[in-house]
Amino acid sequence: MATVSDTLLGPTGTVTQAIDRLTLLEPSARKKFTNISDEKTLTDIFTVVTPAKTDPNIRRNRGGFLVFGQGSSLWKLPGEDVGETKELSNIPGEQNCAVAVDCVNHHIYWTNLQTGIRRSRYDGSNNHLVLTKAGIRHGLAVDFVSGNMFWIEDSAIFVAKMSDLEAGHKTIISHVGISEWSALAVHPSRGSIYWSRLDQTIETASMDGSNRQVWVTGVYNPSLALDYEANDLYWADRSTGNIECISLNGGGKRIVSAQGSAWITSWGMSLSGGRVYWTSCCPNGTVNSITKSGSTKKEHSLPAGRGGWLNGIVFVPEQCPKCTFN
Repeated sequence: MATVSDTLLGPTGTVTQAIDRLTLLEPSARKKFTNISDEKTLTDIFTVVTPAKTDPNIRRNRGGFLVFGQGSSLWKLPGEDVGETKELSNIPGEQNCAVAVDCVNHHIYWTNLQTGIRRSRYDGSNNHLVLTKAGIRHGLAVDFVSGNMFWIEDSAIFVAKMSDLEAGHKTIISHVGISEWSALAVHPSRGSIYWSRLDQTIETASMDGSNRQVWVTGVYNPSLALDYEANDLYWADRSTGNIECISLNGGGKRIVSAQGSAWITSWGMSLSGGRVYWTSCCPNGTVNSITKSGSTKKEHSLPAGRGGWLNGIVFVPEQCPKCTFN
């Protein structure tokens, strides 16, 4: 059975190195461990709780669901077409665009062009504006580890604590290549953000806006999604219809699927388990998925009564995903 030391240190390493990894996400936590030496074991420092056994049948059937924005509506869609389909929000006169999830507090966030950013519970209850600002379109991402939200407004990327979006937001990056059509993604454990630009590039930077660099060139991609465990960045290239990805650890981009149609725009993309989900906004609007290996493409059944542009999509997990450092 793996020990706490095995999990945090791997085959080799010291207690100090383990603490470095534990406190990377929240540097201020290091003050709790200032007097720890490598002579102590991790079990001297931490209380180890053995999780209760779970019925394997319950564990096997656990899963999340998809949420997508279309027109004035926000829809819940089962990931495997088995489960409840439900309209979570419908506010006439609003055009819903990007969708993001806070898996810690079980909140869904979404942008709409007319009023700003809204938030609700997973079931659609407690639906209200949390940021009043017209014109926010496709750039929206949540760092569920730090409790921060990132969004794109005009030609700038903003960040704020989700607990106080109105009062606490600040600009971290401003650039002419950023626009309301730019996509946005964040990687909590790597402390990095990624966004698409009008000049067919994807850039990355630290969450404070430093260490900017071009990550990918030659792709027209208004949607981005991150695989936190495999450390891969995915996008849909509008110019080809391909679903592509690149490793954050280095290497060239690769094609996951070449089964799409050029110039059919995907405004939303999300990942869960072994599948990639994305929207196609026209001609009628579809939600598609494919395995990360590029096999078994699927068009998902959508509810009747929909109308308007099909935009953002997010997979809503029952538990927050694991994040790896490398």
